[in-house]
Amino acid sequence: MLADHPDVLVIKLLSNKVTFVHRELWQTIYSIAVSRDEWQLKGLSKDAKQLLKRLDQVGFLDTHKLDKSTGTKPGNVARELEARLLLTSQQVHTSSGAHAKLLETWDAWAKRIGYKVRAKDSDAARLYLEQRVLSIENGMRATLPWSKYFHGVRRPGGPF
Repeated sequence: MLADHPDVLVIKLLSNKVTFVHRELWQTIYSIAVSRDEWQLKGLSKDAKQLLKRLDQVGFLDTHKLDKSTGTKPGNVARELEARLLLTSQQVHTSSGAHAKLLETWDAWAKRIGYKVRAKDSDAARLYLEQRVLSIENGMRATLPWSKYFHGVRRPGGPF
């Protein structure tokens, strides 16, 4: 029921786990996601780059219908992009019972749900989100998608 609530966005955010994000943080998430910062693009696999380019062209894709001739499972490539917040996704069951993901660009997502967004400064958005996570995590050592990239650089003593 929570995942279907109109004020909830479901993404893999904290420690690459499914995270329910309230509407009040959507602007922050969107600003980070659409920035195409170095941490999002550096080191992407060839297949991930190709999938991202194709998704940018069409707005949404179904992994079940993607070409599997590269030898890399489309779901794995989608997870690579999802872990860097480069797309939104929903897991679905196909008519055959198989698992697939519906992938969307952030702009396609915003248009589909009728959400008016404007990207703001991604550095400020990341810092704001880090502070919000620190205020609620009660001592847990949650990581955010950019944690590996900034490890020991931005927050030497913190979990990010």
